[in-house]
Amino acid sequence: MFECYQLARLGKPHHKEPVDTRWIPPDFLWYKINTDVAVFFVSKFVGIGVVVRDHEGSVLAALSKCMPLPLGPLELLGRPCLEAEAKAMHEAVSFTKGIGLQDVIFETDSTIILDALNDISTALASIDNVIQGTHHSLQAFRRTQIRHVK
Repeated sequence: MFECYQLARLGKPHHKEPVDTRWIPPDFLWYKINTDVAVFFVSKFVGIGVVVRDHEGSVLAALSKCMPLPLGPLELLGRPCLEAEAKAMHEAVSFTKGIGLQDVIFETDSTIILDALNDISTALASIDNVIQGTHHSLQAFRRTQIRHVK
């Protein structure tokens, strides 16, 4: 994995405008779940990370998984594929449901996944099954929000 990291860092530098990326805690009695993916092209694996925090910002639980790289088309070299983003959200929802939380905010950096979960009729065919399953699992919570973060 370290070798994959080093290879990924050798790619072209991307100029990005500075963005305020401070994490904002949820309101009392809510929990915030952040999820993201990392693609390791050389080893053909995807890393999924999930962090669950409370209103004080304390980490209550975390999950990381390494999975085979989805076979679907990649968005751009160096960016996670859409199938991996959908699977990461599904894993986050399943994990959160499994630890028994009820009032949750899921945050993702994928606007496509956000839009698909808010309106499942807009899900692309390549992620439709995962989105349908995730949307169904979201019904088990008392209150949920899904938000986009950079």
